[in-house]
Amino acid sequence: MAEKQQATVYHVTPYDGKWQVKGVGNTRPTKLFDTQKQAIAYANELTKKRQGSVIIHRTTGQVRDSINNKEKKK
Repeated sequence: MAEKQQATVYHVTPYDGKWQVKGVGNTRPTKLFDTQKQAIAYANELTKKRQGSVIIHRTTGQVRDSINNKEKKK
């Protein structure tokens, strides 16, 4: 039986004066951006393709929002 592919989760967090998109389990950022808005848009596109989710953090590190791009079962 084929293994079920795990959904991808990316976090948008502040990083050294910029905003990073970082996949869960990764040690380095996937990509850095000047604004949180740019980082969210990029992470959202990644998770749409992979049916994952985005966890958006404030500058303090607290979670402020999330986006779920997982396909709903019918």
